[in-house]
Amino acid sequence: MTEALAITGFLLAAYSIVANDAIQTLGTFLSSNAKRPWWVLWAFACTVLMIVFVYGWLSNDGDVAFGRLSKFPEPAGGLTWLHIIPPLVILGLTRFGIPVSTTFLVLSVFAPGNMTSMLTKSMLGYLVSFFVAIGVYVLITKSFERKVRDSADAPPAKYWIGLQWISTAFLWSQWLMHDLANIFVYLPRKLDSSYFFFAAIVMLVLHAYIFSRRGGEIQKIVNSKTNTSDIRSATIVDLIYGMILVIFKEYSNMPMSTTWVFLGLLAGRETAISLLLKAPPLKQTTGIIFKDASKAAIGLAISALLAFVLPMFFSSAVGTADASSDVESVTAPDGESLAQLAPFQGTDAADFPQANLHLAGSDTMRPLAKAWIEQFNTLYPQVAIDLRSEGSASAIKAMASGQAEIGLMSRPMNREELNQFRGKFDTHPLVIRVGLDALAVYVHRDNPLRGLTLPQLREIFAKKQSIEWKKFVLPPFPSTPIETHGRNELSGTRQYFMDTIGTDGLRSDIQTYDHSEGVVQAVGESISAIGYAGLNFTNDSVRPIAIAQKEHDPYSHYYNEKHPNATSLQRRFAPVYSGQYPLARYLYLIVHKPNGETLSPQIAAFLNYAISREGQAVVMQSGLIPLDTELQSIQAIRLQSNYVPRLQD
Repeated sequence: MTEALAITGFLLAAYSIVANDAIQTLGTFLSSNAKRPWWVLWAFACTVLMIVFVYGWLSNDGDVAFGRLSKFPEPAGGLTWLHIIPPLVILGLTRFGIPVSTTFLVLSVFAPGNMTSMLTKSMLGYLVSFFVAIGVYVLITKSFERKVRDSADAPPAKYWIGLQWISTAFLWSQWLMHDLANIFVYLPRKLDSSYFFFAAIVMLVLHAYIFSRRGGEIQKIVNSKTNTSDIRSATIVDLIYGMILVIFKEYSNMPMSTTWVFLGLLAGRETAISLLLKAPPLKQTTGIIFKDASKAAIGLAISALLAFVLPMFFSSAVGTADASSDVESVTAPDGESLAQLAPFQGTDAADFPQANLHLAGSDTMRPLAKAWIEQFNTLYPQVAIDLRSEGSASAIKAMASGQAEIGLMSRPMNREELNQFRGKFDTHPLVIRVGLDALAVYVHRDNPLRGLTLPQLREIFAKKQSIEWKKFVLPPFPSTPIETHGRNELSGTRQYFMDTIGTDGLRSDIQTYDHSEGVVQAVGESISAIGYAGLNFTNDSVRPIAIAQKEHDPYSHYYNEKHPNATSLQRRFAPVYSGQYPLARYLYLIVHKPNGETLSPQIAAFLNYAISREGQAVVMQSGLIPLDTELQSIQAIRLQSNYVPRLQD
């Protein structure tokens, strides 16, 4: 479904934008070469198109938008019909000859927080082009434009033909580098070869159709301007337009409305010609400029309206809680999912000694450890097991003070903890991986946010100044300051989260909690909240969002969205096992194995149970991710009696 929407959106955007923006760019070229066969003009324009297209694909690792979409990540969970509406609107406006900004209409739906930046750059583009055009045409109107007007019936010198085609190629290449982003926002940010050839064929066919119609309705605007059908005037217009686009291309990667640059250039040109030649009269010129600006303003108003109204319709139609993904939900695992794992093979209960066992550490692992203890005691009721869960930072401290034999950690040991362990026991710790946790970022269930990148998470959780939701979520979601929630400083979850998003500390106003349930509960009680906790603490009041490493990377949930309930663990949890999901981490049991000795029976039995098929079933039932067969085999080797713990464990 998502791929079908992507193809549909691309086809609609390609047609509507070629019919609107491309004709604005090539308009003077078409009007001044109206007597040439359309296919000659098409062949020329498409040669430039393919050179730019191939160059962008090869030089930017598949990114034909030339980095213009760096601030417009692919929607987490895929496209929806909400994203398909803007190109349909453009098609309607084009039929009425309205030179609408496709940049505003299309891209604002993908990243509403960028609307202000796009608008600012576009307004600057209009003003710069307007005053540049006035300056240039004040200098050349009396000598050049008057000569063009007076000699309109005489054929221009042959060198003008070459100059015009060169200036058109230059302008066309610069426009493509700006506005291909508006078309390719619907496809993967980095195109593979199949998408590349498909897109190339589509663009060639669409341009053939538009050129055969001599530009359609938008071309009429260009034809209404003074002397634009003259090859000499067209050359000057194209050259100025292209130079301005070069300047703004280097100015920043933020997309802008080339339509506004185009209209500003024509407005400045017409103003200068009217002032100096009095033909057409300034009053008439002012009316034309106002009419064109009004049409552009209509397009901007429609863009803002779409950005505000579409989410409301989308929310009422499908519900915001379902907006994060169009895949089926992950169901409870069955026994077949774990069938390939080795079962637990322990000592008979009658032969097992009375013993005590103490566990301490990770709060994230508390529900899992409690379930393990319960199941383990059905096998060995004579083992009395105590559990303390104050956070991963308490695990090694409890072991060093003799209060625990097994440490629970939801992150790797740091250097200080490793030194503390070796200082106490004079040996390396035995580290056993017992599962994986996909640390989740939660929002309120009515928050339609689809996903965030790690840099965006760092901006939200680590910046000192307050950030509002409008930067990440479309209206009508309230643009309130973002409330952040997380774990306390003893928590391994907190340290892992900071390490992963790349910060040494979190905001001073973040609300912290001793237990993960507190984080999730707080997020579920406030629509303005966001928080992080283990995935096994989710409930109906919150929703975990998809995460991407950085702007160009794909968004991912902890499960395979195409196969969320696959029997194969490797297929079901592929994003975690492969490392694609950025917030996945191992869960550890830490024990002391004295040099030359074996583990005590109760410790050895508990560890072997934890990594067994039965123990990993408990991992899945606790909402966590089990070991696969390869990882289980590695842990089993570490639990053999002759294994010596090493630093790299």
